[in-house]
Amino acid sequence: MFDSSVTVELKEFESVTKRIYKNDAFGLYLANTALKHFTPYVPMAGGDLFTSVNVSPLELEYYQPYAHRLWEGKNIKISQSLHPLATKEWGDVGWENHKDEIMQTMEGYLDGK
Repeated sequence: MFDSSVTVELKEFESVTKRIYKNDAFGLYLANTALKHFTPYVPMAGGDLFTSVNVSPLELEYYQPYAHRLWEGKNIKISQSLHPLATKEWGDVGWENHKDEIMQTMEGYLDGK
């Protein structure tokens, strides 16, 4: 049996967050910031995948049964009627297109702590 959910891990920040914060506040803030920037790339037909995401420190888990198949983009057409930027591997694409904004937000968060 295959895993039907997709987890976008933000591990590249893990060593930094573990050093800075003993709690997971920074990792959770990063995950929520990433979610905001990744959302336009999430495939959306009825909105189930769009709203079926668990946010935890350094991780976004899209838990619809078809999430993994959409992530891979295999044997499925991804509609762009509701999300014109929708694509497979939406977390990777969102990161590539918004990493500077995400990093700036994270710097602002750290400066405020």
